[in-house]
Formats: sequence, C-alpha cells, structure tokens
Amino acid sequence: MMQVTELTDKNGRLRYHDMVKGAQTCSATDFLGQVQEPFLVGKELYDRFFANVLATDDTQEIPDPRAFRATTLGQAADQVTLTDTDGATHAIFVLCKKNLSSEHASVLSIGRDETNDIVIADHSVSRVHARIIEFRGMFFLIDLESTNGTKLHHQFITPNIKVRVESDSVITFGRLNFVFMTPYELYRGIRMDTTAHERTDIQRLPKQFRTSEPQQQLNHKH
Repeated sequence: MMQVTELTDKNGRLRYHDMVKGAQTCSATDFLGQVQEPFLVGKELYDRFFANVLATDDTQEIPDPRAFRATTLGQAADQVTLTDTDGATHAIFVLCKKNLSSEHASVLSIGRDETNDIVIADHSVSRVHARIIEFRGMFFLIDLESTNGTKLHHQFITPNIKVRVESDSVITFGRLNFVFMTPYELYRGIRMDTTAHERTDIQRLPKQFRTSEPQQQLNHKH
C-alpha cells in the first residue's frame, strides 16, 4: 500500500511523480484512511492538470485502481524532472508537521528557513513567512510580517491577522501561488484524469472522507 508519509521529503514536499505511480494500486479508502491533512498545490500544476478535472460534477465516481491508465499528470511526471528546490509552482506540499517542530500541534510554519514545517526555497519567501492554524476543523492563514507579503485570492492580507482558508483558496507567498486542496480533491484530481471508464465503490466511503472541507487537525509525521 502506498504511504504518503514515505513520499514526502524533509521540506514537506510530496514527490508527486511517485504518488501518481502509487495511485495505480491505492484505493480512495486506503488513501483517505492514511492522510487527513490538506495540501498546498502549486498554481501552475493545479491549472494544468487539476482545474478542468475538478470542475466536473464531484458526484461522479472515481475510476477503479485496477482500471488505472497513464494520466496526463502521470505523463507529465515522466516528462518533467524537478529537484527539491526547483519548480515550486509545480510542487505539492503536505500540510503535516515535522517531528521536531517547535510550533504548537495545531500550528504549521511556512518559510524559507529549514526549521519551518513547510520549506519553500525561493528568494521571495521570507525565512519565517506565515503560519497555517487548524481550529475545530477549520484552517486559518497568518502572515508573519513577511517582506513580500502573503495574499489570499490575490489580495494582500494584514500581517498578524487570521484569515480563513477553504477548499480551492489561492494562497500566495511572495511571488509563488498555491491552491489549498483537501485530500479527497487531490486523490480525485489524479484519478479522474484517466481514460478508464470502470468505477470504484466511492459511494460507500464514510461521509467525512467525501467532504470538500478539511476535517482533521494537523498531524506529525511518523
């Protein structure tokens, strides 16, 4: 079974090349049973491979893993080679805390410095740029007086003031745009982009797995 934690590097970045391959054998139940944390998906990656797929009716069932074929995202993974510090707008970050994080369990730090839970190695991102806070199943974004600011839906947010982020929120750190995605949306985006027509038993998933809102608090990596 694919383990998302094993596909995530020290910076919180998901190796989506490996994840797409792992999706061939990972069912929605397996995937959503092991990861409840939301994701930050680079806007360029999202626009190119996820936006059109997720614009379809979300009641449409996800193709069965056994019927999985090469997706456009999978083809791109074979065609594009990215390092840990290149192509941040094509990256997927798992909003999961590091084991040795100095922040509270419900607080996730984002910045250029390697001590952050999510490390974005770009000159426009401050050493300690922002935080994402989970509270009762809701997520909030705070700019920490960063040099180049933080935006929500292309509008600068006021430093040190919490603003709520939801599914499909566009978040900008410095010059880099990301889309806030739930685990179900990420899995569905990868799996629906396929030529297979067989369907899985997605309708039997527990209701909390099918919601578009993140439900669980940030967990530490194991």
